[in-house]
Amino acid sequence: MIPFVRREYIISLLEDKKMLTVETLAKELFVSGATMRRDLQFLEKEGRIRRIHGGAALPLQSMQDMPLLSRRMERKAEKQAIAKAAARFISPGDTLILDASTTVLALGEALRDMGSLTIISSGLLTVQAFAVPGRRVMCTGGMLRENSASLAGVDAAAFLRDHHGSWSVVSCRGLTHDGLWESVPEEAAIKRCMLDAGDRHMLLCDSSKFNQYYLCKTDELRRIDVLVTDRQPQGTLLNALRQANVEIVLT
Repeated sequence: MIPFVRREYIISLLEDKKMLTVETLAKELFVSGATMRRDLQFLEKEGRIRRIHGGAALPLQSMQDMPLLSRRMERKAEKQAIAKAAARFISPGDTLILDASTTVLALGEALRDMGSLTIISSGLLTVQAFAVPGRRVMCTGGMLRENSASLAGVDAAAFLRDHHGSWSVVSCRGLTHDGLWESVPEEAAIKRCMLDAGDRHMLLCDSSKFNQYYLCKTDELRRIDVLVTDRQPQGTLLNALRQANVEIVLT
């Protein structure tokens, strides 16, 4: 296969899989690792890919910040199952610090019959979903991010520094062996504050996010106590989760 054709095939594979290792690409194209690394270096110089540790991903994926209403319809059944499994960890009287993600939003329905909770969230829809009789519900305040119907910035961070929860429950845009990832800095920053404010930390993440890199790193895997997901992680990601002592709960 001539280099031009091979490089176009690399792009098509990344458009399908989003992220691939050098080893996987080399096997798929029947070339050596050295040849594949040269191809990736060439494509990176053209701005068509971005190099990551041990592989490559598409450059534009890291910049995406999809509107919340669009994300709510993605993998809806998986999110509902994850929320139902996550609800088993929550007890009456708990204080929950919740992000503005659609997966965490689904937790509102799973906990609809548990009245005696205190809710702290940066998500406008999340606050609304969790506002039922018998609960104390607080919003962080801060600067509105319209795409995600969420609040962020220094005021939101200051609010979280002054409050404390039994559980921090967050999602992520990508989960890799070296951490949690978000598409914009504001979301990564506010989720770090949420993790700082909780006694225990639960990550709700469907398997489509495994091995996906985005622009901003939120935190290390060791910050997570429980991962609730729909499919068992594999390979390097699974090993990293085990080394970080993350409890994996499957729906």
